[in-house]
Amino acid sequence: WRPLSLITFALEWDKFSDSDNGNISTAHMMHFDNLLVYLAGCLLLLYFLRKYVFRNFPFYALAATLLFVVHPIHTEVVANIKSRDELLSFLFLIVALIFALKFMEDNQLYHGMLAP
Repeated sequence: WRPLSLITFALEWDKFSDSDNGNISTAHMMHFDNLLVYLAGCLLLLYFLRKYVFRNFPFYALAATLLFVVHPIHTEVVANIKSRDELLSFLFLIVALIFALKFMEDNQLYHGMLAP
């Protein structure tokens, strides 16, 4: 049971379900939202790799992120509407990892609270 993906589906359905008046269809918006979540995760992955993994070699971070972005195994996850939970899991995993490492660097309480 993944309530956040169900909430995003409900919000999209509520906002974009009226396709009779020339609006973009709900399925197209769901695919577009999957793409946006994937791109946000990839940008955070690039930030994570540049800041923590390849600190002195930013080109390696960019190359690794581009390899991740264009890898064909991600096609099904991004194209399938029902895979929103996997995309959100990846996004929140990267965010939690970044905040956990920031907490280890500076011991700020709010960084520790944002890294579950």
